[in-house]
Amino acid sequence: MVLVSINWHCYFWSTSNEAELDLLLLKDGKRFGFEFKYTARPKLTKSMQIATQDLGLDSLVVIVPDDMKFTLADKIFVSGLNEFTLKE
Repeated sequence: MVLVSINWHCYFWSTSNEAELDLLLLKDGKRFGFEFKYTARPKLTKSMQIATQDLGLDSLVVIVPDDMKFTLADKIFVSGLNEFTLKE
């Protein structure tokens, strides 16, 4: 997946109950969430579940520095940073 900033609406999202999402992208009625974690073992958090449900996310991707890709929960995935970088 390659993300380009043209015509995307970008936000940080948080609640008063300390749930947060590092990056929320909106385009053409679709909602994509991103969390950035510096860990080799990302875990599903309550915050991720709340953001996915409350924002009606189409997907939430947890970006990590390692080369890995797996599913944490319905609509919540882990992916290495290289998956989202532009290659020339």
